[in-house]
Amino acid sequence: MMAETKAVAAAVEASPVEEGRSKTVVLVAVDDSDASYRALEWAVRHVAATAGMAGAGAVELVVLHAKPPTSLAVNMGGPGVPGDVVGLVEEDLRKKAEGVVGKARSLCAANSVT
Repeated sequence: MMAETKAVAAAVEASPVEEGRSKTVVLVAVDDSDASYRALEWAVRHVAATAGMAGAGAVELVVLHAKPPTSLAVNMGGPGVPGDVVGLVEEDLRKKAEGVVGKARSLCAANSVT
């Protein structure tokens, strides 16, 4: 296996939503890798299919993306990195995170999952 960050998909049974009904929460972490988007696609299809089943109970999809801290990227540049570089790195990381979240939202919307 490669040393890249792997996608994680997990289903957790939560406390009852309404009396006699349970809620399933599906958590998918995305990191802009193909593997994480495949995991999200699988989860979206599962959530969409489950929502249409009689007696399935409530299903909630949670998509998680963690933007790396600026200090992690800047420290790779060595000591004495100018302040304007920190701002540029932060802006780049923010744009990358927005792109990941946007792609995840589009994938969900294309499958009628909010």
